[in-house]
Amino acid sequence: MESKQKVLVVDDDYRITEYLALVLKAHHYVVRTENNPNRAAGIAESFQPDLVLLDALMPHKDGGEVARELRLQPITADTPIVFVTAWSGNSDFGATSAGIEGRSVLAKPVGPTALIKLVEQKLAVRERQTASALASA
Repeated sequence: MESKQKVLVVDDDYRITEYLALVLKAHHYVVRTENNPNRAAGIAESFQPDLVLLDALMPHKDGGEVARELRLQPITADTPIVFVTAWSGNSDFGATSAGIEGRSVLAKPVGPTALIKLVEQKLAVRERQTASALASA
């Protein structure tokens, strides 16, 4: 089944964004990558992704801050976010944890099967919510 759903991948590590994009594109997702967290919200606003894969720990702006920015933009306020992180729980998560609470988290290194399974689950939930909202409108 071919998908035209869009996924934004935000991680400060170029190798991670390229790997995740490769896996997603192999499953027919339209992918945009961004390695600068300061540009992520602007990219999301123009790209209008169906899902965001977001690194939790990045320099200059962590994933929690980016998630809050996405929630403030009307176009991305309801976009599902999956955090992808190498955080092991051995250090202080600080402000990031507030942005992550209640959201899905994938641990790095992310295997392709786990990635696609979670992406498909999140997108299916979003489709059901959209269909329900349209039916009740």
